[in-house]
Amino acid sequence: MRLIACSVLVSLLPLLATSCRRDPPDKPTPAAGTVSVSAANVPAPSASTSASSTLAFARKALAPGLVVSIVDSSQMTMNITQPRKLDSQETEKSERRIEVVATDGGAASRVKVTYVDKAITEVADGQETTRRPAVRGKSYIVEQLDGKLVVTDAARTAARKEEVDIVAADFAQDLGKPDRMVASVPEAPLRVGDPVGPLAEWVRDELSKMGDGIEIKSCTVALRAVKNEPNGKVGAFSVKTTLSMKPRGVTITMDLEGELAVREDGRPLALDLGGPLVVKGGGAEGTGKVSVQQKRDYP
Repeated sequence: MRLIACSVLVSLLPLLATSCRRDPPDKPTPAAGTVSVSAANVPAPSASTSASSTLAFARKALAPGLVVSIVDSSQMTMNITQPRKLDSQETEKSERRIEVVATDGGAASRVKVTYVDKAITEVADGQETTRRPAVRGKSYIVEQLDGKLVVTDAARTAARKEEVDIVAADFAQDLGKPDRMVASVPEAPLRVGDPVGPLAEWVRDELSKMGDGIEIKSCTVALRAVKNEPNGKVGAFSVKTTLSMKPRGVTITMDLEGELAVREDGRPLALDLGGPLVVKGGGAEGTGKVSVQQKRDYP
């Protein structure tokens, strides 16, 4: 599973830096439509009757023909109180359809990806803007050739640099490498309440992709329940993590918690995390909330 290549944290930094340079207005106007999102608002995988108190994974290696639809979404709200009042919100959503075209040693070496949707909406000081990257509505072939990541359009011809950069960023850490998620599920059966260190490391790796300078202070994953779903058992894992980043002397700390759902064959279904954030340092103070979600479907 790959979380959204989240620009939420990074793109708000210039906004925060700008707020530290401006003179406070007499009557700041809050951003219209600002929505606070907490862990309580994050939708969890569908509740099902507990199948048992144990879960044994049957790992299934990647194979050509595997198709997965991935919907990533993230939202951050920031309410800055110093050096001036500034309310901001950013929402990012991406939907990708990925088909494994070729594998090498259990790793995907060539995939076809279609960006069904991709949009970033920002609201700051009452002004709303939406950016739709050039990859939206287009398909690409991504492959490892002679140790290099190569991106072409669906016709195998050269794509524009701005498109190549976006696609390459989505696959640079995973293509041509063993499926880390499948490798992270333990071979021994798990009981409800068991901590799962390898899955915690996988979550750490995924969250580190949220932006440059992300530091994972702590991360724990434990089996919370075993559920019956139409296609078999699903492990519901509780996740708790603390992240921080320090742009331009400003420390942003996030305490997130939620749930990771994994099929018994080791394929992830959903990751829902949310919680508060605190902004301190560099003359800035504020609070906010953040949520990160991913849903996967295997048609």
